[in-house]
Amino acid sequence: MEASSFTPTCNRELSAHTDCVKAFLREARTDHSPYLPGTGDPNYDKCSGSREHFAKCMRERPDDRGTFRRTMSTELPQPCEMELN
Repeated sequence: MEASSFTPTCNRELSAHTDCVKAFLREARTDHSPYLPGTGDPNYDKCSGSREHFAKCMRERPDDRGTFRRTMSTELPQPCEMELN
């Protein structure tokens, strides 16, 4: 399977986490509240649940994980489409 044609099996989990992070970043910026992912603090790491769901999905699919990693490392990130606020 070529990296360019790869669609991660965990797309739903990744999409949910991405949406969570976007919303939380917007909230943190507009409310001037800290954004501290990975801390486990429910006030400042509101996307820990969606992040863990994605991580669990990737752990359960070792073949997909390697292909996903190669895909992510060969594609440039997309530019932001709009400001957060």
